[in-house]
Amino acid sequence: KGYGMQSFKAEDRGQLEDALHQALALHAPVLIEVSTLAPHS
Repeated sequence: KGYGMQSFKAEDRGQLEDALHQALALHAPVLIEVSTLAPHS
C-alpha cells in the first residue's frame, strides 16, 4: 500500500477529482478576475 496514484481506489480518485474541481470552481473566478484586471492597470 501507498505507492502513489496507482494505489488509489477508483472512489478515492473520484473524490480527489471532485475536490480539485471544487477548488478550481472557487479559485478560477478570482484568478480570471486578477488576470483580466492586471493588464489594464
